[in-house]
Amino acid sequence: MSAAERRRAELRAKLGGLEAELASWSELSQVGGLLEKHHTQVAAIVVAFRPGWQ
Repeated sequence: MSAAERRRAELRAKLGGLEAELASWSELSQVGGLLEKHHTQVAAIVVAFRPGWQ
């Protein structure tokens, strides 16, 4: 595996971790969740990050 391939794999892993973290925050901010009162803030963060992943 070349250095460039290794770097791409590392970036894919980091992106996967960020996606999982955002999904977790979104779930926690739903009605009855620990972050419920921050729902709109969490939603704004998720929207801000996701367009660049398309």
